[in-house]
Amino acid sequence: MGLKKQDGAKCEGLALLLRAPSPEDEDGQLRVNSTPRKSEEEEFASTLRYVLDLDTCREPLCRGSSILFRAVESCLSCRIASIEVQAREEAAAEAGEVDGRLGPAGVRVDKGSVFGHLAVGQDGLSLGSEGSFSSCRGSTCVFKGKWMYEVTLVTAGIQQVGWATLRCKFNNEEGVGDGADSYAFDGKRVRKWCVHPEAYGQAWAPGDVLGCCLNLDEGQVTFCRNGVSLGVAYDNVRTVKPHLGYFPAVSLSHGERCELNFGSKPLRYPVEGYRSIQDPPRKAIRCSAAYLFDTLARLIDVTATGQSPLSRSTNVMLSRPRLSTDDRTLLAATVMENLQPLLQHQYVVLDSLLPFLRMVLDRPYQDRTHDGLHIAIDMLESTLSKQQFDQCMTQVITALSKHCGSSPFLPRDLPCTASHPHLVLMNALLDHVSVASLFVSLPNLDEVLEGFLTRKQPTADDLQELLPNVWWKGLKDERFGEERMATMVATLSAALGNIEKAQHDLFSRLLSTKPTPVMNFFVYLLKKNHGASRNIQPLGLSDVSVLVSSFNLLLRLLRPYLTEHSNQWLGTFPVAKIFLDGILGEQGTLVPSLHQDLPRLGGTLSYLLKEYPIEAPDHFVLHLPPDAISTLDIQDSCVPPSLAAPLLHVLVLLYRLGIEAALKMTVHQFQHEASLRLSLIRNEQRLARSEGMSDAEQRRLAADIQKQREEEARSVRNCTWYKVVLFSPWKQECLFVLTVYISRLLSALSGSGGDMFRFAPEVYVECMLELFQAVSKADARFAPVDRLEAMGLQHVIDFLVHHFNHPMVLNPQICDALLQALGALFSDKDLLATFEHNPEACDSLVPSLLESFDSRYWLSISNIFLSMAKGTGFGQAGNPASGSRFRQIFLNTCLSRGALLDGFLNRLFNTLNWTVTEMTVTIKEINDITHARGVVRGIAEVQRQYRKATVLFNLSINLLRMLELVTHQMPGVFLCGSKLNLTRLVEVVAFILSHVTTGSDARVFEKVLEAPGTPSEFKSKVSRTAMLAPLAGVLIDLQFASKSADGKKRLQSNLPEGYDSEPQFSLAEVLAESTSPTECLDYLKSVDWKLSFPGASCHKSVGTLSQLLSTCKESRRKMASSTAGGIESEESLPDEFLDPIVMTLMEDPVVLPDSKITVDRSTIKRHLLSQSTDPFSRAELKLEMVTPDVELKSRIEAFLTRARKGRK
Repeated sequence: MGLKKQDGAKCEGLALLLRAPSPEDEDGQLRVNSTPRKSEEEEFASTLRYVLDLDTCREPLCRGSSILFRAVESCLSCRIASIEVQAREEAAAEAGEVDGRLGPAGVRVDKGSVFGHLAVGQDGLSLGSEGSFSSCRGSTCVFKGKWMYEVTLVTAGIQQVGWATLRCKFNNEEGVGDGADSYAFDGKRVRKWCVHPEAYGQAWAPGDVLGCCLNLDEGQVTFCRNGVSLGVAYDNVRTVKPHLGYFPAVSLSHGERCELNFGSKPLRYPVEGYRSIQDPPRKAIRCSAAYLFDTLARLIDVTATGQSPLSRSTNVMLSRPRLSTDDRTLLAATVMENLQPLLQHQYVVLDSLLPFLRMVLDRPYQDRTHDGLHIAIDMLESTLSKQQFDQCMTQVITALSKHCGSSPFLPRDLPCTASHPHLVLMNALLDHVSVASLFVSLPNLDEVLEGFLTRKQPTADDLQELLPNVWWKGLKDERFGEERMATMVATLSAALGNIEKAQHDLFSRLLSTKPTPVMNFFVYLLKKNHGASRNIQPLGLSDVSVLVSSFNLLLRLLRPYLTEHSNQWLGTFPVAKIFLDGILGEQGTLVPSLHQDLPRLGGTLSYLLKEYPIEAPDHFVLHLPPDAISTLDIQDSCVPPSLAAPLLHVLVLLYRLGIEAALKMTVHQFQHEASLRLSLIRNEQRLARSEGMSDAEQRRLAADIQKQREEEARSVRNCTWYKVVLFSPWKQECLFVLTVYISRLLSALSGSGGDMFRFAPEVYVECMLELFQAVSKADARFAPVDRLEAMGLQHVIDFLVHHFNHPMVLNPQICDALLQALGALFSDKDLLATFEHNPEACDSLVPSLLESFDSRYWLSISNIFLSMAKGTGFGQAGNPASGSRFRQIFLNTCLSRGALLDGFLNRLFNTLNWTVTEMTVTIKEINDITHARGVVRGIAEVQRQYRKATVLFNLSINLLRMLELVTHQMPGVFLCGSKLNLTRLVEVVAFILSHVTTGSDARVFEKVLEAPGTPSEFKSKVSRTAMLAPLAGVLIDLQFASKSADGKKRLQSNLPEGYDSEPQFSLAEVLAESTSPTECLDYLKSVDWKLSFPGASCHKSVGTLSQLLSTCKESRRKMASSTAGGIESEESLPDEFLDPIVMTLMEDPVVLPDSKITVDRSTIKRHLLSQSTDPFSRAELKLEMVTPDVELKSRIEAFLTRARKGRK
């Protein structure tokens, strides 16, 4: 009967149903006792004929409700025999033709044809290039007929796949398609190749299945992508003799991988009329297997539901007597006796068994206690040997795993498309105990699981099919609106959500097994992708979709552990075991190289272990303090508590290996789309205001707009895909919760005392910062700010504020990243309002920023200060109320800590001098390049110079705005204290004016701006008024404070300790003493500020500026007639009266204690702001250590007195 003999209850229960033949059973047939009515017997016979697919039967198949199994076996044999006869006749008709092939029946890669370093798998079908360019051919050629084979792309770089004769020579630079009689397609470059490349086809992606079709009857080569023809590539293929036939051939560049299928497995996308190069098993075998599996499916139908189709041509269901479990088992044994030898062929397993399992899974059984798939598995298990059952199910599992990465998103199948059907079937199979046991014992389980996490990425052509019409803000098209776009996005999101849920269900099942293989899998994944974050990546990395799927999967699994109000709050974290030892639970340990190579906040692990040994590290477990935040209804996770912390560590490491790059690509796509959209809107507005434009100009503009719309549509599709994959609402929420948990973890670690915080991997901070910025800048944020605050936003703020200058954080890039995250907070008015609700963070932030403003962090800090000052500067329009709390804190800090303010101002002036100088030098270099004769410079070099000048210009403006913030808040710092600050300010003003307004240097600036070849982007970002506006604001603030009543009141109320209450210096006089030409100062009056900044109220302050410039002119006239400014022209100044550093007349000479050199007090004071050493001997020096040179000072004063009397 074919029923497998087993130990235990399975066969014992069946044996009780069987009895020896009674006198009434003269024919000896095996029966099950029953005495039904005659009509029931007819119905039972009809059911059996339906199961066996028999229209009629010569002999009875049952007696009553007892099955006559010998009759069943006879009918089944006859049915199979007729199928085989028909198949043999068809095969004989085909055999009459010339085969058209030459080579072994089993086609593999011909290893003798391999050129280069090409790794060939054990099956002879998997290829990986380890050289610069590697090529190979198959072992069989064709010379007549229509043939095809398939290539599944593992990577999607430069590969040339197609056909080649022996005439096609392989070398380091040439491969398939580069020689005569060879034809290839490369989807990376979207070209077809036959000696010379031509545009053809579509771009490809990892997981694509390429059909390479050769029609030698008509001389054509055609390529297909995922079953869709790309069109005839060549129609002039030569007919050749058998010994010069066409071989399947491929060429791979470095690191590329693919898998070939010549026909040993069913083709994924067979093309009608084409044969695979390798023949499948005999047609009789395939047809018999198909019939037998259809028989099993019908058997399951009538067993599970008691229903079957009325006929093959209708879906109407006909009620039939339901077969008992015992009838089903015995009938299945009869069928499986014929199937068992057929299942020795892998082809039959994939061509018949796998579709059979899908079919019974998809049947709508109303009685869920009779699961069709489980019935099918029971049939297989009870009739096949354990070895053959395991072999068949292993082949099924492997095929499902591979199909996940090569199944595209198809619009017709949404929302259950791509890998979803394969995952659903796998999950259903795992519900069977025997399959689950086999699954976890697979020797290649890690590779199989990796396959189930692979998701085929759509190309631009694929996205156009998924989203044929798109909408964006500003699109004026009544045919397609925002609601329809939202519906399409929701459908796509549902499709991806179904896949992610199926992946979650798969791993949930594995987590319930003991011991679970999940941790070992993730350790394998980390090991395989170690080095993925390097600039030059190693070979053999996982597909990016695997890392993204793993990250999202862990987010979903760990979500309950990351929220304190859930039942599974991860309140303890084994810091030492994970950070020091790399132990991931009982079953997993990080690869030593991966663990040791992790950069730590305090340095390398080896250095930290040597310098900061941790006592009793095994007992160091971090306990996070409780925090009362709002509650959410969160379902418990299936992750065991012992694996929660290790899996969190894996999650963070996965971020570094794959998510970080994907996140940056996403941000780049969002920015690119926004830029395209704005440019398109501007051009559409220009076209709408087309008055004065010629017809030709309008046509050109309309054509440009059409191209921009197409580019914008492609960009919107890309952004939509990235949003669905990485930024769906639930993912944003999980990312934010993860950010909050990491910030709490690291804050608790730094506050725990000791040195353990030094051992925290930098990737924890990087992960927290980049995820936080991504969520905070998302177009559609998952929740309002008040909910973010309830979910722990203040924890993130506290960490940012207290750790960007933490002494244990040694990497300046980490500190700068923390500052950039703070800048993101300040740039969002809603987040800034939340920030201001945290008084402790506000009070400690500004002093830390002032202390940290140096050559390393000035750029990020200046952006924060600019956000504070937004809307308050000259020529700026905005809401000055935004950031008012921080401006007040900034003022209070500077007033109460004079030394801190002096150091900050010194570094600000130094940095501003550097950026302005570099900007002017770069502009001069641009002028020299563009006007040089006989010198040819590369376009790339010129463009780089333009970009550099633009960046430096913007940085200079930012620093000037910071200087304007200080003059606006505290004008007394320049007018009532040391003259040094005012002098340095005037030096900056004079330098900028001379290079931007008039004069020889300014003419260079003007020539570059007005040159015909200057990029429009440079002209739009670099302008005189943009640079002069903050400069004018600085002068207006100081003049207003010294001359108006309201200004003096503000000056006196905002004076640092120790400053005089009245101005000690005149801005006009210091300006008059400067080297800035009068015409440069006058240029400020000539600017039409109202026209340049129409939205601002700057024109109201122009009167103050005019008053200052008039006073400056008057001071210069007086100085020319009555001051000692002409001493040098009549009598040379003695060298001993000149400061040796700045070479100006000393007013307050002092002697340096170590070098004994005399300098002016203002000069050494300015030097000590940057360095605390003697400028001549490098010995330690403080201001209080210098000695006044009284004798020299009196001589200088006497000299000046004599000089003035002499002029009179």
